[in-house]
Amino acid sequence: MKIPHGFVPEKELEEKIKSLTDDNVKKQEAIDALLNGYKTGIERSISLPNLREYYVLASDIAKTITYTKEDISDFCSEKYANIKTAILKDFGVRLEGQFREMRVREGLYVSALVNKIIKKNEKITIWHESGTEPLPYLGYNHSKGILEVKGEGGTGDYLGAHMTGGKIIAKYTTFWTGYDMRGGKIMLNREPIDLHTEILRGGEIWVKKKKIYPNKK
Repeated sequence: MKIPHGFVPEKELEEKIKSLTDDNVKKQEAIDALLNGYKTGIERSISLPNLREYYVLASDIAKTITYTKEDISDFCSEKYANIKTAILKDFGVRLEGQFREMRVREGLYVSALVNKIIKKNEKITIWHESGTEPLPYLGYNHSKGILEVKGEGGTGDYLGAHMTGGKIIAKYTTFWTGYDMRGGKIMLNREPIDLHTEILRGGEIWVKKKKIYPNKK
């Protein structure tokens, strides 16, 4: 009997379906763990006096979770925005200013997730669409590899703060770009809204193919 083109034996088909199911289960488990880690960080950050201590906490939480770079991208997507908002509301966050403050913690948490797993010369891509609040503090303590923020949206304040190496690529950013930056390269499609060169200690900032920091004297 002639086997039709594209025919897949039943046993092989069952194995493929099981493999896909297992992968989906693992992926959802990883996302659930990232969301629970975010919730834990928000809960425990109430007693922390500054953002640097929150980043240390976020890094400790990241060490307890198994995830991939694709999971980070999914965590940042609009798909889970409502869940993260619900988590914040559980802790009494209601006002717009409070939500913006919590976005700072989310940016630091994402930075900690990236910094835990990224390797030299590896790229991790985060998608940010227009119409959603940009994440501040992305690339905090970035030291190696490439962090790329794609989509129509840009990034929030303090992109690449305390960066020591690697590269960050984004469409645009807002204020305090590269705060206390000591190394690495930030590459943008358009100039930051307000660049304070006095807060930069090293590294480079490029807009398209033009280096805007450090400037030649």
